[in-house]
Amino acid sequence: MKDLYENTLQYDKPQTVTARLNVDTIMIPKLRINLKEFDANVLKTFGDQVITGDFTFESDVYFDKDLNVLNKRINGLHLVNDLMLRGRDNVITVPKIFAENIVVTNNMIIKDGKTINGVDLSEMMKNAVMKSNANNNIIGPKHMNSIEVDHLIVNLLNGFNVSEKTFLLNYGNQVIIGEKILNHDLIVNADIISKTINHIIIGDLAQIQTSSDC
Repeated sequence: MKDLYENTLQYDKPQTVTARLNVDTIMIPKLRINLKEFDANVLKTFGDQVITGDFTFESDVYFDKDLNVLNKRINGLHLVNDLMLRGRDNVITVPKIFAENIVVTNNMIIKDGKTINGVDLSEMMKNAVMKSNANNNIIGPKHMNSIEVDHLIVNLLNGFNVSEKTFLLNYGNQVIIGEKILNHDLIVNADIISKTINHIIIGDLAQIQTSSDC
């Protein structure tokens, strides 16, 4: 009787159960729990589960393993279709505003009529001067801080007509019209033909030089 008394589950006193207990329903005052239904519907912190209902978490939830959401939403987001993922192609159908810089390492395709910061890239590409193009025809005035080109053909550069007739070149024969003031030394390695230098007639200067040689 003593063994039976000690090993019998009693409802009116505290007991520690060390063996496996199989029950369908547990009765708690003012609470009736069907353990099979409870086990089938409770969200556990261990094991794999398939969740078919909606859950609202009052605090943060951390997943140590992969979370597979099949055609469902988290916080209103459809994880497959609504997010831009780095490892796949993404199609954006509505305007997007990026608060920080964005770096695209692969090709970005923008349809005709779509814009970036209000710029229609299709129209810009039609009128842009590209480094890869052999020749570019630029129409209208352009203001540039600096420019480096191999060959440049312009009508006016800083208001000047750029040609052999208007600029002093460092090669070839040229006829210079008008008075020229040089602020630095002038080195001439060939003949120079001029009426005057520093208001001195070159013919008189040559005569003075010849007289001094005598």
